[in-house]
Amino acid sequence: MMERFWSKVEKTDGCWIWTGARRNGYGAFLITNQGRKRVVYAHRLSFELVHGAIPKGLYVLHHCDNPVCVNPIHLFLGTQSDNLKDAGAKGRMARVGESNPFSKLTWPQVESMRDLAKNLSTRKLASIFGIDHGHVARILRGERWNPLSVKRGLGPICFHKPR
Repeated sequence: MMERFWSKVEKTDGCWIWTGARRNGYGAFLITNQGRKRVVYAHRLSFELVHGAIPKGLYVLHHCDNPVCVNPIHLFLGTQSDNLKDAGAKGRMARVGESNPFSKLTWPQVESMRDLAKNLSTRKLASIFGIDHGHVARILRGERWNPLSVKRGLGPICFHKPR
């Protein structure tokens, strides 16, 4: 199995690139054990082959931020929280509020919408601002365009799989 695994790796001075199959942007390796087949992520298997078992609940993260890299030196263990912080620091979290290039609203518009909501329905607000009434309702409930989380760049957090 190890020989088959490493035959799918192109080693360079930096990243070791997985040349085999991919799943969700990461290298994927098929393991057969007693007639049962399962697919494991190549970076996780690389980490295990060199450093030993991965403790339950921990993730294997990339220093290099390259999902197809299996260089054990580029890999480290972390929690889900570490993974999210790392993704945010590397710009892989969804941009929210005005920083999202597809946003139809600005902060002044959202603040105006909240003021107008005292006298107007979500459907009327949606018509005024050119967005769906469900989105208006989420804004008014604080699920979107939340002043504290958006201004700090933390939310609403959208989890996107790496490409």
